[in-house]
Amino acid sequence: MRKRVPLLIVLTLLIVIAGLIIFNFDRLRGAVNKSTGDTDLEQLFDISITREATDDMDNVELGDAIYFTEKGRLYAYSLDNQPLWDIKMSDQVVLQYQAGRLMVAEEAVGNIYILNSAGELQASLLGLGELDTVELVETGQVVAVVRQSKEIRIFDENLIQQAVMEVPEGIILNFHVNHEYNRLTTLILQDSEGELRTSVVLYNLKGEALQVISRPDIAINAYSYRDEILVVVPSGVIVYKEMLTRPVASIPMNNIKSTYLSGTTIFLETGSLDATEGQGELAINAYSMSDRDIEFHNKLAVKYDKIVTQDDQILLLTKNNLEIQTTSGGQVLTKTYPVPIRKATILADGRIVLVFSDRISLNQLKH
Repeated sequence: MRKRVPLLIVLTLLIVIAGLIIFNFDRLRGAVNKSTGDTDLEQLFDISITREATDDMDNVELGDAIYFTEKGRLYAYSLDNQPLWDIKMSDQVVLQYQAGRLMVAEEAVGNIYILNSAGELQASLLGLGELDTVELVETGQVVAVVRQSKEIRIFDENLIQQAVMEVPEGIILNFHVNHEYNRLTTLILQDSEGELRTSVVLYNLKGEALQVISRPDIAINAYSYRDEILVVVPSGVIVYKEMLTRPVASIPMNNIKSTYLSGTTIFLETGSLDATEGQGELAINAYSMSDRDIEFHNKLAVKYDKIVTQDDQILLLTKNNLEIQTTSGGQVLTKTYPVPIRKATILADGRIVLVFSDRISLNQLKH
């Protein structure tokens, strides 16, 4: 006869196993954490979603609430994980939030809707045609690039058209709205007798072209600040004054790869992982448009896919890895997840939202 294992021993073993599972939950999910001190990233809650590996995550937006589409409906959840509302909506949309207004855009057909925080429709515009890009700016205006006509159109907060910018022949790489001075800067890639070059066109918000800056190189980005135009090229930041053809300042830098704008600060990835290439060490830099100066320079160990900033906090994302830095103290924490991080945001209160293909995760730094 087989000996029976006493019930008390079985129960004791089950309790021990359950305790180990709870204690090592993050490890079982595959998250590996490295910190420079006692800092950790504490998970507060998850919201389950379903996304394909190729999804660009434009249908997930993080603002005063968490907005996302799922199986033909648009959901809003509070930042303490309470469902607020949901409405019928296509999954193929772009969501953007600004100051109590949620823009929902169907780029494939050119339909744009504006909702308030309660999910109520405030304005709608249908049938613009396929859009290359659409953006809800700080003023509440909507800027859209219409693919077929290659026009940039500006709409007010009620989606009434205010201006149409006729863009020179070429590809619109990006645009930037300077609402303080009512300016829009557009960077355009052009083919000049078989050679690629870029031009920067400055418009007012009535749609009138004020200035064209043609450059023999390939600019990475262009911004308007007060009465200045800033053109970012691989070798540095070139500053122009409105209506002046020659630069008024030049800030040399090593091999700029990409830019990210936050307020009046331009974050620039510069250099190379191989310092022997003569491009300098790989680093993240913050350039102040108001001071015309570099605010900080932090060395990077790897090349990152995306940079997210809020106040003095910086998130650096690359595939499955998250690195948190501060503008003053360098690296705070690094964390590796079992699946790629698709999107991230730092909320106004400092909490961090990470978006994966299967969930939206709200976290906070724990010191």
